[in-house]
Amino acid sequence: MRVTGQDTIQVELASDKDAQWLRTDGNMEKLGVALSGEIEEQTASMIIERIPITFNLATGIKEVEEANGYKRGDIISARWLKAEMNRYQGQLQAHAIVIFRNADTANRARNGRLVICGVMMTIRKDIKRPRPPQCYKSQLFGHYTKDCRSKTNICRMCRTSGHKTRECTTPQTRRCISCKGSNHASWDK
Repeated sequence: MRVTGQDTIQVELASDKDAQWLRTDGNMEKLGVALSGEIEEQTASMIIERIPITFNLATGIKEVEEANGYKRGDIISARWLKAEMNRYQGQLQAHAIVIFRNADTANRARNGRLVICGVMMTIRKDIKRPRPPQCYKSQLFGHYTKDCRSKTNICRMCRTSGHKTRECTTPQTRRCISCKGSNHASWDK
């Protein structure tokens, strides 16, 4: 939990029981007043896999809350994990990052069920892992463009040398320089 109006105060509770106590009888508001601020719970982000791309994340949050028995505001926001312009032609599903009001709400979604468009979703915790440096000239990992020894640019989409990604004439062709795969681009995790 964080106290707004107080830049340096962060409240960590020892147990779930303490968190439940804080949420009852106006205790959160009382503590906020005592600390000259307002208590905000820490949000929790989860990745929801394989959502039909016909689902509108911008307007569908209220619908998801209602259909799954959540209170209004339990889901704060949602966004597609990968930009829509980077989807494959004919792609029917995509992953999204969903921000829940608190860890309890996020865990309820993960451990219980969350239905979107009539389909039960697979949900996992959004684990923030540092990504290794990637050169945007050679597309290889482990160094940055400024340190690259490659003589030519390699396209992040089609793996062809001699042009930059923004100059690619075959953006529907996806080939990865790192794994030599032909089913995804070099920028795709």
